[in-house]
Amino acid sequence: MQPSPLELIEDVRLTLEKVYKRLAKQPHSIDPQIISQLAEQITEAVAKDSNACIATIFHKEGEFAYCAQHAVDVAILTALILSRMKFANAQSVIAAALCMNISYVSLFNQFVFSKPRLNAIQKQSVSEHPKQAFEMLKGAGINDNLWLDCVLYHHETMDGSGFPEGLKEKQIPPMARLLAACEFYCNQVHAKKYVEGQPSNQALIKLFTENIGKYDTKLSPLFYNCLSIIPSGSLVQLDENNKGLIIKRQVKESDACFVINLMDDKLQLTEQKVELSADKIKQVLPLPYGLKISLYQTYGYPSPQLQQFVSGRVYGRPPSKMELVKTRRIIQASDLPVMPEVISEIEEEMELREPDVSKIAHLIGSDMALSALILKTVTKLVTSSTPVQSIPHAITILGLDRLNSIIKTAALTLTFNDLDDKLLNYWEDAQTTALAAARISEELSDITPEEAYMAGLFQSAGCLLLSIKFDNYFDNTFDKAIRQPFSFLEYEQEEYGTDRGLVAYMLCQEWALPDSIKLATYYRYIKSYSQIKDIKVRTLTAVISLASYITDMVNKFSIDPNDEQLSLLDKTLDELMLNYEEIEKMKTEVMIEMEN
Repeated sequence: MQPSPLELIEDVRLTLEKVYKRLAKQPHSIDPQIISQLAEQITEAVAKDSNACIATIFHKEGEFAYCAQHAVDVAILTALILSRMKFANAQSVIAAALCMNISYVSLFNQFVFSKPRLNAIQKQSVSEHPKQAFEMLKGAGINDNLWLDCVLYHHETMDGSGFPEGLKEKQIPPMARLLAACEFYCNQVHAKKYVEGQPSNQALIKLFTENIGKYDTKLSPLFYNCLSIIPSGSLVQLDENNKGLIIKRQVKESDACFVINLMDDKLQLTEQKVELSADKIKQVLPLPYGLKISLYQTYGYPSPQLQQFVSGRVYGRPPSKMELVKTRRIIQASDLPVMPEVISEIEEEMELREPDVSKIAHLIGSDMALSALILKTVTKLVTSSTPVQSIPHAITILGLDRLNSIIKTAALTLTFNDLDDKLLNYWEDAQTTALAAARISEELSDITPEEAYMAGLFQSAGCLLLSIKFDNYFDNTFDKAIRQPFSFLEYEQEEYGTDRGLVAYMLCQEWALPDSIKLATYYRYIKSYSQIKDIKVRTLTAVISLASYITDMVNKFSIDPNDEQLSLLDKTLDELMLNYEEIEKMKTEVMIEMEN
């Protein structure tokens, strides 16, 4: 199911807040591609339901820092107006709205709590923030002049009293004038701890009447046309006893009216909706600080489960579409290893009613490195008195379906062939984990060694891909992943916007692996196996968890396990009905095999 416009906007706010938090630690970490994708997401949401999107300017679904809230509000209004203008390069202007204040996020966030009383240094930070943001974006490789100009000049005013350069009228780029007006309006209607939000109709009057000479009055018709005098999301007084929330303005037979959701005495939405003409609205009310209104029911969208990022793991569900969308912003398709074309050809032949085994053997043999690694892996996984000598021999022993798993794991192993020493050591350890998983599966009845080996290897690939993407990822997460198996994913989400389980799941999707493998890689760090309803997935998840622990023991990473590690180990052993003596035996077997 496609995400609703409200979910799209909420996701933009959440992602942008994470971008801002990362900037506080790494000032040069702005990713133009992420900002551009967020701009596209806002455009999509506005196109789907402009009324619901306008309402989010007044009412937010979650708790977000003020700077991220404000930027998205401005971007929504900008996107709406540009859509009416049919402006060709709208994405650049919307992107500018999302990052116009990136140079002073921390200070900006304070403005929602108390009226700014700035010292000399803070005043300088405010006056210089357009130039600083401009330089940050240029340093990030952005060379889009429209984007850059909008950021640099979004505080210039028509009368020359703005900053940073005191430009006047036509000296100011038209889109920077639009951004300035949108920012002023959104700032006026946003409730702060020390002052209520300006009534929406008064904010428009203040923009173009009370501030005459500062903002481009040619924009006035566009604002009124897009928002109307009482925009969606406005709080209104209908009579002495009734208040309501404007859902939308609509025209019926040349007569305009407002669709209004009635509210109770505590300003909570009721189930009653009415249609009233403008003369029935007594007053547009200011928005009080802290008012919480959920818009999903009002606009007829299913309310999502507002869980943290770990919700799917906690409740045994697959990752949500929104989680995968966010992960795909970080790990692009070009970052993922490409499955060799020969595997697609092999699978096409396997899908035939009567596959040609000799052709499949020939296709595998056409890649000498792949063929050699497949034979080596089959020899490891199959208990046989004689080594597997050829691909036809391997097919005879395993059958095509089981061999296909080994083909993909071998291909993935060879894909990462240009790693530095640190990551190469990790990838070799990942193969140890995969082998340990295969050995564990031999004690079980419902998992084949090939499945276990595949799951063990692909779950490790999530960490490897993030290590390749982020220079500091491996050093920052390696010890945490071992010592804090239940909590370190939260750290990864905070620092990198995704986690290794989601990346591994996405890789499994790209390589068309079975659902059981995909889900096991995602649930690898789940706190309770009982939440996983599919028995095979549940067992496979426990297998790769235990296999990782055995690898850590082999490498002496888990000499002195803490309570969190021991808790996970005990749950895993209970799930698989194994004991510590059996684990020691498996560890010894794996060590011997790795030495050979």
